[in-house]
Amino acid sequence: MQDGNPCGKCSNVVKSAAWSSRSLAAPPDEIIGKSSWSGVAKFLKQKEFHPVHKTRLMFIGRGVSGKTRLVRALLQGSADSIDVQTGRTIGIDLSNPPLLLPGTNDEPTIEAVPWDFAGQELSYLSHSVHLSARCVYVLVWSPRKEEDESSRDTADGIVQPMFEWLQILSSHVPDA
Repeated sequence: MQDGNPCGKCSNVVKSAAWSSRSLAAPPDEIIGKSSWSGVAKFLKQKEFHPVHKTRLMFIGRGVSGKTRLVRALLQGSADSIDVQTGRTIGIDLSNPPLLLPGTNDEPTIEAVPWDFAGQELSYLSHSVHLSARCVYVLVWSPRKEEDESSRDTADGIVQPMFEWLQILSSHVPDA
């Protein structure tokens, strides 16, 4: 008997050969890890399961680090024709079409929807609402400093923005 349950630890049972041999759908890891057996039971009661091959591609980082340019280059397939004067992103830019990432062998194509986050500190709190373990994060960093950033005169000051974003992610999405 593990964890006070005669069946054993939830994650071990759900990922076992006995579970899959009975053709039971395997719940996502966040259901197994957070809600234990009650979450698994609720998941199995849904009866219909459809695989989703879509994700959010979250571009995060300080302002003027090149997030918008990178998104545009990925969408256009080239950085040569990118408009240099993109302007600052306000909030989160969701206006871009999805990137289609072709699967290999028999794997399906994945639709990755780019989310271009504004990099100004004023936006950080509202961004935290959208952070999730079910996303792919692209931390964009530039060693270039802005005119008003005297703190970036040292090596520590240059990498500080990267550490700040990693701390934001680790505090809001520990499993990311």
